[in-house]
Amino acid sequence: MTNHVKEIVAIVTLGILGGGGLLLSVISNPASAQTTNERGHDPTVLRAGRTLFRKNCAVCHGWDAEGITPDWQVRNEDGKLPPPPLNGTAHAWHHPTSVLTQIVKDGTAKLGGTMPAWRDELSDADIMSILQWITSLWPDELYEAWLARDAQNN
Repeated sequence: MTNHVKEIVAIVTLGILGGGGLLLSVISNPASAQTTNERGHDPTVLRAGRTLFRKNCAVCHGWDAEGITPDWQVRNEDGKLPPPPLNGTAHAWHHPTSVLTQIVKDGTAKLGGTMPAWRDELSDADIMSILQWITSLWPDELYEAWLARDAQNN
């Protein structure tokens, strides 16, 4: 059962057990009930992250983070790996927030990659909103695994 379905079941259950007051308030004013998505992300932050990603990252990672190189796991002629997809179909979820943030800030040149450093272009808040948008694309199972890894590393 997805988190979204669990929330709906909880709201309906609370509404029934609580005499319907909560349920009526959610039905009559759904905007007040949905200030974050099912993963707790603020929709405004997600929109900002998507916009920043598309402006700065999509040229290498694809418009919707789907990647632009089908064989992203095969090294180029120069021995470097192409940019991977970031939509949950590659390996980004293996890295905690701290590592993903450092990769964005410092690039991957020191690691043998081609990603430029974004330290001077993107603020910490920009980077976090991009990471929130990227993780919002991941299937629930990967997202949960990433959260567990992230908690262990922070």
